[in-house]
Amino acid sequence: MITIEHLSKSYNNKLAIHDLSFKLKLGRYIIHGPNGCGKSTLLRILAGADDQWSGTIKLSEVDQKKQYFQYTKCVSYVPDSLTFFNQLYVSEFIPFALAQRPRRTQSKLESLADSLGFDIDSMKSLGDLSLGNAKKLMLLIALCSDCDLYIFDEPLNGLDNQSCDVFIKELSELTNKLVIISTHVQHSAFDSSFSLLPFYKLNEYG
Repeated sequence: MITIEHLSKSYNNKLAIHDLSFKLKLGRYIIHGPNGCGKSTLLRILAGADDQWSGTIKLSEVDQKKQYFQYTKCVSYVPDSLTFFNQLYVSEFIPFALAQRPRRTQSKLESLADSLGFDIDSMKSLGDLSLGNAKKLMLLIALCSDCDLYIFDEPLNGLDNQSCDVFIKELSELTNKLVIISTHVQHSAFDSSFSLLPFYKLNEYG
């Protein structure tokens, strides 16, 4: 379970999130709302990628501010805007990224890469990847990490239809995990196992 209490965030003295409190149990959730409503800001904060906020966030009993490193090792996060160490090769980056937190098996990595049509042994530099392949790489790393909380911000952007279906199937197979997705596009493959949460009504999930 993740518990958010009185979360607020400002940019240049303008509130982006104001006094947000809610709880989510294990399961798969889609936070939806129009662009600019604050979805990406919220997910960055929940992932530990933004520390300029007030309030309390706990994953189980792990407090993000007080136990930051323990918290972030439990989280797998794919942002909408991807930033890489451009000089690294794909084949170097994957083991480096997967070493940062508990991971699933090598065979799982290989089978998922095959399903996505992604070459994990590529000597192409990260900076030369197309948007679609960059997104596949980050989803591959996220899904091959063994975490308690998975956060995906607009994960379908840049993906072909087959990769979208593979990604959603993988999410459906994650059990006893908390999965939070942000999207403004409703994909037909998101079934009833995903709970829809309107961004502006999150305070109702307390």
